[in-house]
Amino acid sequence: MYMALEQDENRIVVTETDYYAAGMIFYNLCGYDNFGAMFGMKAGVFPEIKGDPREKLLEIAFGMMSSDPS
Repeated sequence: MYMALEQDENRIVVTETDYYAAGMIFYNLCGYDNFGAMFGMKAGVFPEIKGDPREKLLEIAFGMMSSDPS
């Protein structure tokens, strides 16, 4: 679940895959554990977080999980 799509499919490990994994861990530490949403995030579909008290941290986490984590 914590592996980036590139790592899952192609077995390629690069710095960006570590960013993805850290972003997913931040997401879980914020109290979210919806596996359906986690699979969607692998495809670049992120859940709505407006009004969440951890919104800024989740924005950072989602940025780390984007297709271009730079």
